[in-house]
Amino acid sequence: MLNIGIIGAGRIGKVHAQSITFHVKNAQVAAIADPFMNDETKAWAEGLGIPKGSSDYHDILNDP
Repeated sequence: MLNIGIIGAGRIGKVHAQSITFHVKNAQVAAIADPFMNDETKAWAEGLGIPKGSSDYHDILNDP
């Protein structure tokens, strides 16, 4: 399984997350980070099955 982290949860970040979730076999979005992360974005991510959400992109870069 390929774990992917997405930096940016704006329109394009959401399109990429949905595309990976629904169309890329053996891949999952494991985390998403956006400096403007809010409850609505976290709820959207959880609805796609993305387990980690952060406002600091370093959390993705530092995750082994």
